[in-house]
Amino acid sequence: MKIYFNNNNQGKIKAFITHNGELHELEPGQTLELNVKRGEQVTYKVGRLSAEHTIDYQSTDAEFEITQNRVLLYAYLAALVVILVGLWYLKNISNTILTIVVIVGLVIFEAFNYFNGYQAHPVHRS
Repeated sequence: MKIYFNNNNQGKIKAFITHNGELHELEPGQTLELNVKRGEQVTYKVGRLSAEHTIDYQSTDAEFEITQNRVLLYAYLAALVVILVGLWYLKNISNTILTIVVIVGLVIFEAFNYFNGYQAHPVHRS
């Protein structure tokens, strides 16, 4: 099994892959080749503050790429635009409410990012 980690946005974040209790670290741009047999569990997490996910594979020769969840980022940016339009429409909003809206938005984004920030996608190469 090959695992690619191409993280162009954040050069210092590492991916941690666990196979049979053995921890492997991947820097952005690196590839890891594992000798995986059927029934073994391969897990990954990106960075120190994220959830650990299992890679579900059907073939021991499968290739996966760990990438950022772009849908989550785009949804967050769209929500920010909606909030900005709402603030422009209201015009007179107190600083307390504005601060609460910003903090709640960041907490929600970080919670989603913790669980779904990175995904392992199968790579189909010929």
